[in-house]
Amino acid sequence: MKKNRSGMITLEGYVAPCDWGENGEVCGVELVTNDSREFEIEHSGQGADLLDFVDEYVEARGIVSRKQDIYRIKVQSFEVMDAPEVYDWDEEDDYY
Repeated sequence: MKKNRSGMITLEGYVAPCDWGENGEVCGVELVTNDSREFEIEHSGQGADLLDFVDEYVEARGIVSRKQDIYRIKVQSFEVMDAPEVYDWDEEDDYY
């Protein structure tokens, strides 16, 4: 997480569904960072557009707020990125 002087923070992570409507449609999303932190995405401005990017890896810039233990981000801009590579561990691999 990078923060600049204006209070804008840059986060990277996956857009994940966090709220569903009566018919099962996704109506709320959150950004889940590589260290498993969750940030609810506000439904205003660019944040509303992230509903179309569920399961995509993005870099989002915005203002983060906290109410109780829930973090939210008001997204000012975002960019879809390639997800970082993750090593697949195989139980048969010998690490000794």
